[in-house]
Formats: sequence, C-alpha cells, structure tokens
Amino acid sequence: MKVTYDFSGKNVILIGGTTGIGRATALAFAKAGANLYVSGIGADSGESLKT
Repeated sequence: MKVTYDFSGKNVILIGGTTGIGRATALAFAKAGANLYVSGIGADSGESLKT
C-alpha cells in the first residue's frame, strides 16, 4: 500500500535535514510539494538540497 500526501503550499521547517534521515525526510516533503526551510551542520550537504 502506497501512501501519498499533498503538502503543496505548506511550509515545513526541518532541523537537522542536511544528512541521513533528516535529508531523506526533506526530500520526501519536497516531493510532496512542500516549501522547505532546512537547517543542519553540513553547509555543503544543505546546498545539494536546493532546487
């Protein structure tokens, strides 16, 4: 069973979203249409999340 969510137009603040589980979560929210505000220690990792 595949569950899908629509976060179009929703703002999500994600702390620790540049690596690991946080990064996977950020990508899932982005795929669901959310506007993301991500912070984390790795500046280089955070840059790769930009679209």
